[in-house]
Formats: sequence, C-alpha cells, structure tokens
Amino acid sequence: MNVVHAAGVLDDGTLATLTRGRLAAVMAPKVEGAWNLHCQTRAAPLDFFVLFSSASALLGSPGQGNYAAANAFLDALAEHRHALGLPALSIGWGPWADVGLAAALPERGARFATRGVRPLRVDEALAALARVFDNARPHVAVLGLDLRQWVEFYPAAARSAVFAALAPRANARDATETPLVRELRVLTTDAERAARLADFLRHEVARVLRRPLEDIGSDRPLAELGLDSLMALELRNRIAHQLGVQISAALALAGGTVGELVGHVIESWDRTAGEPAGAPSPDPDDRHPNAELSPQVGVPR
Repeated sequence: MNVVHAAGVLDDGTLATLTRGRLAAVMAPKVEGAWNLHCQTRAAPLDFFVLFSSASALLGSPGQGNYAAANAFLDALAEHRHALGLPALSIGWGPWADVGLAAALPERGARFATRGVRPLRVDEALAALARVFDNARPHVAVLGLDLRQWVEFYPAAARSAVFAALAPRANARDATETPLVRELRVLTTDAERAARLADFLRHEVARVLRRPLEDIGSDRPLAELGLDSLMALELRNRIAHQLGVQISAALALAGGTVGELVGHVIESWDRTAGEPAGAPSPDPDDRHPNAELSPQVGVPR
C-alpha cells in the first residue's frame, strides 16, 4: 500500500484580509487530510508516503500566507515521519504549466513568471517526480527558478541564508544601475522627469492589470480599472525594483491615479536622496515575501 496526498485549495488575499475562516478553509485539506493519513497508516507497511507540498512554503508567495502555512505543515510532517523511521517525502512543487491550481488562473501563472518562477511542463514534472523517489531527504523542492530574477524581484532574498551561497547579493541588480534611473538623471527639469515617470508607471500598471496601455489614463483611479490588493503589491515591487524607492501599496488602492503615483514617487525619491545607494532597509519586517514588504533603497538624484 502507498499514500499520495495531493489535496489543496486556494483562497488568496493579503494578510490584512485573512480571516479565521479563510485560513481554516485552506489549511484543512492539507493539515487535516495529511494528519489523518499519517495516523491511519502509521502501522501499515508502506512503500512510500508522498505529500504534494508547494514551493510557497520555501520561497513565500505574496497573498498566499494561508497556503504557504498549510504546505509548511506537510513539510514538517514529512520530517516528523522521517524521524520516526517511517517512509515520507514532501515535494515542494512550483507551478505546473497545464494542470493544477496555478494553471487554473492564467494571471497567477503570469505573476509567478515575472518573479522568476517558470511553470513546469507536465513531462518535466513527471520526470522530476521519478527522480525524487530516490532522494534520501524527506523534503525536496521542484520548480523552474531563475534565481537572479527572483532576487531582483525580492531583494531581501539576497540577504537570506537560503540564497546567500546561490545568489550573492552582488548579483542583485542595484537600482542605481537601471536604465530608467540613468535616463531620469540626465533629464534637466522636474516636468521632464514627471512626464517620463508617468509613462513608466502607465506601462507598469498595464502589465500588472494585463490591460492595453490605452486603457490606462493618468487621471483614472486604478481601483476603478480593477487593481486589487495583490496587484498593488506587485506594482509597488516593480516600482521599487526599477527606481529604488518605496511607496505604499495602499496609495494605489485608495483611489490613486497614475498622476498621483508620480507625485508620491518623486516625493519618496527626494526623501531618500541623501542615502547611500543599495542601503538595506532597517525595517524588521523585511524578511520574507509573505510579509508583503520590500526593502527601501535610496537613490540620489
């Protein structure tokens, strides 16, 4: 007899909107289901006990704090069974391209791709599944990860012990070296800089919303265009990566427009003008993508 636990549901949202009910709904299939299987088969002569976990428990995923926690339980259960001498393997899957929860919503897969997580083809995933059965460890992760792109989207990752050896911080692109920052520095007037920033922000909003550029007017509220809390976080991270300034994601949700965002970006840039480029954020909550924060980086004009 063998066990493969592959149950799971999603209910994405920021931590501010996470209720007890939303947490329980996502935790139950993973936690209760896996624990019941563990208890009922503990004395059975199993060849394998496989848990389908998620790379979100390893890397984090904005808006999926409940899902990441549920999968972290599976990883811990595999470690527990391994310590008891029982067969156990928890696989932290990245998104699959054609099947699975990520494939059910194309925009979710697109967001993963912008962060450096490439969806796995089914044949790739099945080949990896055959290989990990020979692994002696109780927990492995299988995903297509562009580590440089991931660190660029989440600069704090370069400071973590997990990625330090694989992606030294020096490999993370410094915001002062982006073409956009260099372009802004040579512009001579505030009006020119504001116009260039407005153009940049319109393009970024269009990418986040997956809408044509002509739909994005400078004076139209972004929430009216369909921007939600997760999209606002993605937009904020894109701005931080390209410009090295931190703005609040709440600004875009509180009736903000592209024109208003331009003003906030310029204000943030002026406020950090005297800081050394690439300085890490002192914010103690800048730890993990699930914290839904990203570091503040100063860019002198």
